[in-house]
Amino acid sequence: MRAKRVEVKDAALNITSLMDILTIVLIFLIINYNTKQAETVPPSDFELPISTSEQDTQLAVKLSIGTTEVRVEDKPVVKLDNGQFRAGEFEGTLVPALVKELKHQKRRLTQGTVKTKAAGPEEEDESEIIYLE
Repeated sequence: MRAKRVEVKDAALNITSLMDILTIVLIFLIINYNTKQAETVPPSDFELPISTSEQDTQLAVKLSIGTTEVRVEDKPVVKLDNGQFRAGEFEGTLVPALVKELKHQKRRLTQGTVKTKAAGPEEEDESEIIYLE
């Protein structure tokens, strides 16, 4: 049996319908283009916080409390069990390891030195620090 040869014709792309769709989309975008700012009205019982973004930032001690540990300045200080202090961690109502580290940070802040990321691990950058009690 002999196979027939199939002639390959040049494919022509008709872009008329594509141009129609793009024209409609362009007209839609031009009509709906709005240079005014969108106005949003919050619910009556919703109160936005007051912004303090124009005030200068002040350095402070970073204290992070997670479910597994308490960190002071990204240094783990106290381990936690599912967000709870362990029974042996207390002396009265205080956690001595946390109090010791916070006192160290208070001394560091009142002396006016702070470790910055730009400085090396052993270098300290002399900067003005405001201590809030």
